[in-house]
Amino acid sequence: MKLVVLKKLSLAAAAVLLLLIVTSPITTIWMIRQQAVSIVSDTLQGLSSSSLATMNVSEGFLQTALAVNGGDVERKALPEILRESTAQVDAQYEAHRQTVHSELERRLFEELLEKREIYRSSRKAVIELLEAGKQDRAAALFEDDCIPKFH
Repeated sequence: MKLVVLKKLSLAAAAVLLLLIVTSPITTIWMIRQQAVSIVSDTLQGLSSSSLATMNVSEGFLQTALAVNGGDVERKALPEILRESTAQVDAQYEAHRQTVHSELERRLFEELLEKREIYRSSRKAVIELLEAGKQDRAAALFEDDCIPKFH
């Protein structure tokens, strides 16, 4: 009788061992996949954040700085350059809005949009001074107000 029980226990133990051997790679692959998803997700989040930073930098800031400092940008062409870059950035921000998932992300994104408008308002005042031929006042406003708001 004890021999039969021992045989059944050893068969059960062998079955469990085989089950573990078979499922171990599957479990390992699943755990690796979960880690990979996490890594990719974190990387994409960082990429989207750095892309927003790049959008900010490309939003006519360089062209405005060049115009204020007498660079290669023609003052007459600057408003059109800024309209185009602003429209492009607005479209990129709107596309990014679709990727925002959490309430914290949404709140931070809205704060970014508010700060962007404050910067744009200052930039507009600088452009108006440039168009009026008030180079010195435009340069001072750019340095004292526009650059800090951009940052």
